Amino acid sequence: MNVFPWQNARWQEIALRFDRLPHAILISGAPGSGLLQFAQALAQRLLCETASGTAPACERCPACLWFNGHGHPDYLMLRPPADMDAPELEDASEESEGGTDKTERKALSRQILIDQVRTASDFMSVGAHQGGRRVVLIEPAEAMNVQAANALLKMLEEPPPHGVFLLVSYSVRRLLPTLRSRCRIIAMPKPDPAAAIPWLEAQGLSDAALLLAAAGGAPLRAVEFARGGQGERRRDFARGLARLPQGGDPLELAAQWQTWVADSKNPQVARVDLPLIVNWMQEWAADLGALALGGSVRFFPEQAADLRRLAESGNSARIGAWYNDLCRMRGVSGHTLNARLFIEDMLLRYLRSMARAAQPPARRPA
Repeated sequence: MNVFPWQNARWQEIALRFDRLPHAILISGAPGSGLLQFAQALAQRLLCETASGTAPACERCPACLWFNGHGHPDYLMLRPPADMDAPELEDASEESEGGTDKTERKALSRQILIDQVRTASDFMSVGAHQGGRRVVLIEPAEAMNVQAANALLKMLEEPPPHGVFLLVSYSVRRLLPTLRSRCRIIAMPKPDPAAAIPWLEAQGLSDAALLLAAAGGAPLRAVEFARGGQGERRRDFARGLARLPQGGDPLELAAQWQTWVADSKNPQVARVDLPLIVNWMQEWAADLGALALGGSVRFFPEQAADLRRLAESGNSARIGAWYNDLCRMRGVSGHTLNARLFIEDMLLRYLRSMARAAQPPARRPA
């Protein structure tokens, strides 16, 4: 397993210390930039039987064949059950009564649970298959609930011999400070467009630069947009927001977005859930704020003219306050009970923000 082109420099830095790696490594960076793949490549390299120096895993030895096949006996990955295709934990059982139990089960399916960490403890207590290392990969590390995080902390305080923990995090601040302090932190830089765009073109994507911008500079998100149909819905999203302050109907737009959210559980259509819509709204606000401060468009280059028109009558402080509102809404977007009301509230906040910006209070006569 190879790393992505934009990760080569960081890989070479780590490769110089393959024989002296700490027992816990925290790989942090942005979603969609290939952190999980980087961690998996590192795990495979640590288990490879023939690779030496700064070379990646050989892909030919028995350990590599195990890793790429049905699984290596010295490798364990912990992820939320919902990300591990475990429907028995994602849906309520037939015996469950009421909606509360179903909600709790769904919430638990998005967490890494203490029983999973206990499994890792048992895994690390067994000797390695061929006397080498044992590797546990946890992704995303911030999905561990408090009990799981504390259980992992105990293991890191007394690390098992020849054991390596690889933690992948997209939000390091959500981890326990004591947990962070036990890890060597590897901060992955934002993917360089000079490396990401040729890679996207090699995947058969046209308009690679535009897709990369739409994905906030995250190449894997750009691929998802192009192949999953999200790109077209994102364009519809931007066109709707551009029209809204000019007399568009917020209720009609909310109905359209609510349909997207309802369809997000259907594998046959583009997955656009509520957290993603809030994220797009944050990016729209970020572009407006940048233009209001004399900057440039980053996330919605195709709508640059509409954004400039809106920003010309804007006020950077008010746009910033609206962006802060969106950050708070993003925190609860995965747990809201009524997506339609949530979307309507978000759009009305947008309209109020634009209206206040376009019509500042009149000064009192001297």
